[in-house]
Amino acid sequence: MRKQINESMQELLVKIPLDDMEANLIAHYGNPYLTARALGIAWTTVYRYLKQFPQLRVAQALGREAAVDLAEAKNIEALELGDKSNVLFTLRTMGKGRGWNWNPEEKQEQVRRVKVVSPQSRPEYKDVEVEDDE
Repeated sequence: MRKQINESMQELLVKIPLDDMEANLIAHYGNPYLTARALGIAWTTVYRYLKQFPQLRVAQALGREAAVDLAEAKNIEALELGDKSNVLFTLRTMGKGRGWNWNPEEKQEQVRRVKVVSPQSRPEYKDVEVEDDE
């Protein structure tokens, strides 16, 4: 049985070289289904390749990173156009450190950096907790 599987994998390698599989995984953002569709094979075959050849898992990870980069770029484009949902998404994800919170029930400590100046010393910066209006 094992020999049969190895023979069928060898046949596939002749049909779809590793370089082609790797390039398609990256081009299709690491998505096995889209990769399979582009190559005209079953998605299960892509998973078999991923299981058999570790370098393809690296290509898949690179493709997924490219997808995140693209999503971030599209978010910034929408943000620049003033799309309210993207503005809120950006504030809630990237703005957490500035007090924007995804879960309104979750209480976050608000901290503000202030400059403290005394005539005898150089200016210092301190973190001061911000009081709630509640």
